[in-house]
Formats: sequence, structure tokens, C-alpha cells
Amino acid sequence: MTGVDSVFSSVIFCYFLDRGPSSIDYFFLGEITEDPNLTAVRLMTKSTAMVKGDISQQVEQSITNQLSGPDIFPVDPKCRMVWYNWLIGNRFSKDSRIKSTGAMAGIYCIYRKDKEGIIRNSLKVIEQILRNLSLDFKTIDDVIRKKLNLTTSTSITHEHFAKIIKESDTSVITKSISSELNEKVKKYSEVRGDKYGPQTAKFKVILQNMVFKKGTPDEIIGQSNKRQFWDSMIKILDLQIQSKLPKIASKELNEKELRDVFQLLTNQKIWRELPLGKIHPSIQSKDVSFFFFYYWLAHHQLLKKKKALKFYQKIVK
Repeated sequence: MTGVDSVFSSVIFCYFLDRGPSSIDYFFLGEITEDPNLTAVRLMTKSTAMVKGDISQQVEQSITNQLSGPDIFPVDPKCRMVWYNWLIGNRFSKDSRIKSTGAMAGIYCIYRKDKEGIIRNSLKVIEQILRNLSLDFKTIDDVIRKKLNLTTSTSITHEHFAKIIKESDTSVITKSISSELNEKVKKYSEVRGDKYGPQTAKFKVILQNMVFKKGTPDEIIGQSNKRQFWDSMIKILDLQIQSKLPKIASKELNEKELRDVFQLLTNQKIWRELPLGKIHPSIQSKDVSFFFFYYWLAHHQLLKKKKALKFYQKIVK
């Protein structure tokens, strides 16, 4: 896959050594704009703590064994990243805590901002790939064997450890990760695109123009404000549906009840009562109905139910 075709432009493998966050293997399609070890400090500082709230900025807990992001890539505001953190044991560490529990490692996958839609639609696939990778690297010995192409019978020494630190500017690990991610994410997004591509594009227009009123004096600005506004809107919609269909139980709906909710949106167009902006010229009222039906299902986690998902897929064909 060429650089133009690639979804991810760079992959960086970071690890918390005794000296601090370090890039121990990295692959860049483009030019490296700063010392990779300084990049590692930026990345691991951002990713190793969960921040509670936008105001207090209090560290709550470390994030491990799950995909994080998308978020801004701190080295280049035109790029975004997703990442996966886990602990890797290091018997060569001088820190007794690291010897017993391991140190933080992370795979950081960087992409251009215009790939955001593909990434968000492929988060499940990305997380699975990176989780599987983390299982291959449980100790620093596993990393050393991979980077230095050593057999399982080779006894790993401190000299080997020193060598991988010295030769961190290789892409032995990250180049293969980049290839797998780009191949599988592109394939997955193409399959989903056949089913949901046009709809996804319309949903984005509805969200930006009708919900957040982009380009108007009433535009909702800022991620925190947008999140609060959207939460409020979907709750208002839910109350509207409950008031008109008081007997439905949102957690377990049969097809008739799902159809009743859908008809409230398509026939009665109850979404018109929401504080929305004007319909964009490229959008029809049925698109707005599909939009709110989809996110109402998501609000109640019904898209995880086979019955509800099957019904939704049937009506959008």
C-alpha cells in the first residue's frame, strides 16, 4: 500500500524506560519533525492518565488494555492518533516496582485529519489488532527477540537490552503493524462503506449543520459544549418517544415496537420539536428520521441487540 493509499501515516512504539518515556521502534511515511524520544514524552504524558473533567484536570487512573482516542497528535495539529497502552515486564529495570508490575508501553497510530471518518468506523478492528499485538509483547525479552530477530533458544542478556535502546531508530516492529492496520482497516471500511457510506456522510452533515448549527450565530462550539448539547437533545427525544409510547420497554423491544418508534420519527417527524437548525439542501427529512432513529437506538445500547440491529439494517436498505 502506498503512502497516498495508507490510512495511517506513522506508528510509534513507546516504552517507559528507567530514564523515562522512549520511542523504541517507529515507522514514519513522512518526515520526522522532532526527536522521537521527545515525541514519546509528549505521547506518554498524554496517554498514561485519565483526566477527570475539563476544568479540574485531576488524574484519576491509568488507562491500560484498551484503545484510546481519537485525539490530537501533539506534534502536528493536522494529524490525529489512536493508541493502545499495556504493561510490559522489564527484568533489566533498576526500579523494583517495574520489575514486579511492568512498565507502561504504548502503540501510537497517527493519521491525517481527513481520515477521521474511516478511523471512527474502524475502532473495533484497530483495537483487536493492537490487543493481539500486546499479547505478543508481555516482557522486554519478547520485544528484544522481535527487534533483533533472535530465536526462542537465545538467552537474552543486558547487552541485548542496551542494543535495542541504542538502535531505536528501526521499524522492525512498527512497519509490520502499520501494514496490518492499513490493510485491515481499509478492507473493513470498504465493506462498511458499501452498506453505510452514503448514510454516514449524511449523518455527518446533519450533526454539524442541523444539530450544532455550523456557520450560524447559534453554533455550538467546543467539544464539552457539543457533548452536553447532544446529550440534552437525545434525552429530550427519548422523553418525546416515551410520552407517545408509554408502554414500550426500551431495553427489550420487539419489531412492532421498533417500528412504532421509527414511525414516530418518519411519519410524525417528532424531531421537528427539537432545537435544530435548518435542513441542509443535501438532506431530506427521511435522512433526519434515520439519523435520530439510529442514535436513539445507540442511546439505549440497542444496536448491540441482534433484533434491533437487524431491523435497522432492513429499513435502511
